[in-house]
Amino acid sequence: MSNAVRQTEKAVIVSCIDTSKYLVGIEAGKGTITYQRSPQGELMFYGCLNLAKASLVDQGFRVATLVMDSPYDEMIGEEGHESASHEIPLV
Repeated sequence: MSNAVRQTEKAVIVSCIDTSKYLVGIEAGKGTITYQRSPQGELMFYGCLNLAKASLVDQGFRVATLVMDSPYDEMIGEEGHESASHEIPLV
């Protein structure tokens, strides 16, 4: 994919805190995130952060937003907080 396209997209890694797995996605604007899926259409989960980062590096990204997704926020009726989101280097 061209660098011009990647400049408008943002890489996102969602840490599923309750399962110790990571989802990888790409945000193309307006807050919509498209998550990686297997050829069978199932969401792809990574067992460690390094594998999730490597997947995004392979797609041409150098940084990503790491989102710490906690079921606690949903249980008490709140959305995730800004403090639960951090930009991290991939390389």
